[in-house]
Amino acid sequence: MEQFTTTVIKKWSLPKLLLFRFFFAFCVIMLVPIISGLLWPQLIEWTGPFFFGKEVTYHPSGSGDTLNDYAELL
Repeated sequence: MEQFTTTVIKKWSLPKLLLFRFFFAFCVIMLVPIISGLLWPQLIEWTGPFFFGKEVTYHPSGSGDTLNDYAELL
């Protein structure tokens, strides 16, 4: 004889659901700058040769008219 098991799905209460969504969104918003800060230099180094055919090097000049600045705009 076969036995069937039923699963009961409990719905979250509205306050619990709102708190979960808030903290999940908060954690995502806090992690985005960290992750993008780690990936941004590699992305800029890739866009230089791919779009301009030249290597992009970062040096703080303050002019805003460097290949690095143009690669960041793409």
